[in-house]
Amino acid sequence: MYTYDAGSNITTCKTYAYTEADTVTGTAKTTETYTYGNSAWKDQLTEYRGQKIRYDAMGNPISYRGMTMEWEQGRKLKKITGNGVTQSHSYDADGIRIRKVVNGVTTQFYTNGTSILAQKSSDGTRLDFLYDDQGKLFAMEYEGERYF
Repeated sequence: MYTYDAGSNITTCKTYAYTEADTVTGTAKTTETYTYGNSAWKDQLTEYRGQKIRYDAMGNPISYRGMTMEWEQGRKLKKITGNGVTQSHSYDADGIRIRKVVNGVTTQFYTNGTSILAQKSSDGTRLDFLYDDQGKLFAMEYEGERYF
């Protein structure tokens, strides 16, 4: 169950046990708290699960849970480091992400204009994106299975 502040931001999420009749029972099993502590940017999440989130002047997150994020050209995520993770991103001239590298595994994104047609990783995984005749995404295909 969710509670909200006056700005319609989620402030808590409580999880309850259910009976066989799908009714809520007892007290909450878990409670997650969301904090919005920036008075100038009222919907900017500044703390989640007791962990502070820090932002740059543009509103991009720059640190959370021991991880550091670097940004370029405004809102393009360039790099994430921390907690044993090293992740980098590359973009084409139109600002579309064309490659990411996570702990040495490279994922290449194949595009047509601003549409991503497929992504293929150096570990052998591939994900295809399927579009209708109007250019709207209608399905994804992964390991021979189609997901709508």
